[in-house]
Amino acid sequence: MKQERNGPMNPMSGIGVAKDPIIRRPITVGEKSYQIAGDNGYLTAMGEHFEPTTIRTLRALCDDGAHAIDVGANIGLTALGLSQYCDKVAAVEPVPRTFDYLRRNTEATPNISIFKHALGNSEGIVRMQGYNDFLAGSFIADTYQVNNDNHFLEAVPIKRLDDCFASTGLGRLDLMKVDVEGFELEVFEGGRQVIGDLKPLAFLEMNHWCLNVFRRISIPEFRERLLAVFPFVFAMDGENYLDYGDDANVHNINHGHIIEHRFSNLVAGFDRDEIIARLETLRSPVIEQEAPQATTLDAMHLEIDSLRRDVADLQMRLNASTATVEAIQTSTSWKITAPIRSLVGAFKK
Repeated sequence: MKQERNGPMNPMSGIGVAKDPIIRRPITVGEKSYQIAGDNGYLTAMGEHFEPTTIRTLRALCDDGAHAIDVGANIGLTALGLSQYCDKVAAVEPVPRTFDYLRRNTEATPNISIFKHALGNSEGIVRMQGYNDFLAGSFIADTYQVNNDNHFLEAVPIKRLDDCFASTGLGRLDLMKVDVEGFELEVFEGGRQVIGDLKPLAFLEMNHWCLNVFRRISIPEFRERLLAVFPFVFAMDGENYLDYGDDANVHNINHGHIIEHRFSNLVAGFDRDEIIARLETLRSPVIEQEAPQATTLDAMHLEIDSLRRDVADLQMRLNASTATVEAIQTSTSWKITAPIRSLVGAFKK
């Protein structure tokens, strides 16, 4: 279905904000099927089941009856997943058009409360930018903006979790799901008191593109600031995970994330043993049985890095040898002795 592009102009930026018809399609989230409303680009790209691995992970990270907050709730799919086993879910989404989809998708689910503002480390108004056909990628645009007609620019309210937590009605906080396109640190730093007092688990995205471009934050800085809020952080790679607080794992995780697009999900918290126990429930029995016989993930990455260095060293030697041969062949002595080499070659025949 073609989306209308001639919507009202945003007075802040002059960039058009599309007025989309409501598009709905059936999507299974966890154990239930819903008629989901959303933007055409996002719904078209999605399969019949919403991110089963994400839903399984969220399920593993909280117990029945938990209280959770979904920061960057988008159109509500993760909130719907959480609502199936949490008593209370607070879904926070600042983009007005996205919030309207969130409202439509969760209005029949009474244990989800929705909030129309961003979360960060200050209170006031911020600008958000996003792609009209893919609202899920909207980001805080205070340090970086895209200058083309396909991206809207809107002013939205922003609050600190420490200031607004009481208004969520959660009372306690067992789990935070945070996916805010590189703005994760600001969310946590604006909720230090709540997080420190209630000690929730956190499931968050690590996205070096968003951190680098939108926030101008490097992966090493991101790790250091995250560990200043949560004492334990684990990086997930499918069913496997590594302790991101362990210096021995840092290079493998950083390299794997930036170069190989791995380790995009992190789990943070205050009890190391609890985190490991919950992540272990995500492993399949086959992998658990084979794990003692297999090379560890760390060792494999170290071997790969070593092989890459060997290849680079051999390439340097080859280049040096080639340059030496070329230098000899173009030298005066090589040209002068050419007749002698030809004569010797003739005698050898």
